[in-house]
Amino acid sequence: MAVGNGVPAIVCRWREQTTKGFMWRDIGLADWLFDMDDEADVQKIVPAVLKLAQDQPAARRQAAAARKYVEQRQQQAMGILRKCLIS
Repeated sequence: MAVGNGVPAIVCRWREQTTKGFMWRDIGLADWLFDMDDEADVQKIVPAVLKLAQDQPAARRQAAAARKYVEQRQQQAMGILRKCLIS
């Protein structure tokens, strides 16, 4: 919801959570996805948050690019669905 509204968002997840969080990689936000079960990943959270906070325009551009990618994929999917329903 955050990225869909142009707000940069860091995602921290644990093994017990669903795989939905992995979509961050798929939409170009792998730099903002952290596995809390991986100590190396945990150590990267603070630097990522600081980078996001210190360069907010770049973070907003990255969020906007992810949003645009998702919107394009949704349009493609709806185009396929439209063709199937009309046929």
